[in-house]
Amino acid sequence: MGPGIGEDSAILDPGEGCGELMVVSSDPISGAELNMGRYAVHVNANDVATSGARPRFFLTNILLRRSASGSDLESISKQIVDECQCLGVSIVGGHTEVSPIERTIVSSTMIGFVPRQRLARRPVAAGDRILLTKGAGIEGTSILASEMGGALSSLEPGLLRRGMGYSSMISVIPEAMVAAEEGVRRMHDPTEGGVIGGLRELAQSQDLYLRVFRERVSVREETRAICGELGVDPLKLISSGSLLCIFSPGAVNRVMTRLDGEGIASGVIGQVEGKGEAGLVIESGGEEEVIDDYPTDELWRILS
Repeated sequence: MGPGIGEDSAILDPGEGCGELMVVSSDPISGAELNMGRYAVHVNANDVATSGARPRFFLTNILLRRSASGSDLESISKQIVDECQCLGVSIVGGHTEVSPIERTIVSSTMIGFVPRQRLARRPVAAGDRILLTKGAGIEGTSILASEMGGALSSLEPGLLRRGMGYSSMISVIPEAMVAAEEGVRRMHDPTEGGVIGGLRELAQSQDLYLRVFRERVSVREETRAICGELGVDPLKLISSGSLLCIFSPGAVNRVMTRLDGEGIASGVIGQVEGKGEAGLVIESGGEEEVIDDYPTDELWRILS
């Protein structure tokens, strides 16, 4: 499976005699400053995990802004090493340079492997349920709390510290592995454009018509407070750390019970209403909003 809108990774067949498929993903980090190395590892690992694969090998290109210091590079590199060690991932290559750019960019590639029978690519049917883990805007909350301190000075310092700590929640590997074991039909990692952007990608990738209820989308206290202060829609805020899953109706309660046992919050936010034509409707208070384009991530609006 090659590139396509709404596909988190490419899936390669190594050939006869190999019982596993290779899953490859590539993604840049450009909107964060304090936790770039951590995000670089987990965002790419998440994309691999949405196929049911375990991340194994990592390559990274660190493009430092012209004003960057040696300590900036050391911080990014240490974060990458630490997070790869936590995931059992080997760093196998990459590149570092100082570039004529205003913001540092870390662009990376993750490679993983999955047994053919565990590949999370199963037919989706009308009536299937859409499950979301953890809540909306996980990554965006951490970035805004870390980098918009002045604009958030009216908020309780403890709330901001908790928001910054959301960076520790951006891995979806634990829930993705549970979902793969439980026969998930599709998974998607909502990043830019937030939960709404992720749903739009998911709809288009499979020609699905999705209906989602805004009130059912979990928004954590810190996310709600920070987004409220900045006038941000949390459902359009970059959401690494959340995982969108499609399950058959009969599997949902079993999966949610198992996730709860792992300490991972989850909830059903909507359903697949049809196949054959991509579409997304967000219902709120009895009113419908048809999403016919990809939203610009709120993070860029605030940081620009």
